[in-house]
Amino acid sequence: MKIVLELHRHAGKTDTKALVDSGATENFIDHREVIRLRLGTKKLVKPLIGYNVDDTPNKHGHIMEYVDLLIKQGNHKKRM
Repeated sequence: MKIVLELHRHAGKTDTKALVDSGATENFIDHREVIRLRLGTKKLVKPLIGYNVDDTPNKHGHIMEYVDLLIKQGNHKKRM
């Protein structure tokens, strides 16, 4: 299922599409979307290994950075 989200950041807000994966253990954003939206990233203290649904490590390697976002859908807001 895909939904439209409104992302708020210091430079304003923008809409983007999100894929809802109810089986995911965390929330993830594609690195190309981070670049496209010019989102600032922060370094993780300890890198994470991303796994695919078949339990194989993701080919893009370890997750080294994260973004801190305020997500709004309708009247619901959540920091992720």
